[in-house]
Amino acid sequence: MGGREDFLQADEVLLGTLQAIVFPKMLSPASNRLVGAAMPSSVIAAMHYDDAAHALTIVYRGKRGTYRYYNVAPEEYSEFRSAPSKGTYLNKIFKARQHPYERVRPSN
Repeated sequence: MGGREDFLQADEVLLGTLQAIVFPKMLSPASNRLVGAAMPSSVIAAMHYDDAAHALTIVYRGKRGTYRYYNVAPEEYSEFRSAPSKGTYLNKIFKARQHPYERVRPSN
């Protein structure tokens, strides 16, 4: 094992830790596991969009913590999800739009 397998295993551990804390609405009732949150990104570990609140919660990798961004339109979230590089989209497009945000949780 090595490389991509280690990366995916680390994601499983991280996402398991965040299940009940950050994304309680995203848990599958059958498995108590996160639904659709893992990200193929070296910057973002997971993200969740709340349609009703137009809020995007992003869990950053490493010691960057978790942030919630407000006033994010559904179309913008869709663009973000379909971007080939989530980190590039985040830093060059998303952050330039200066959404109000709050730190939800510091990193451990």
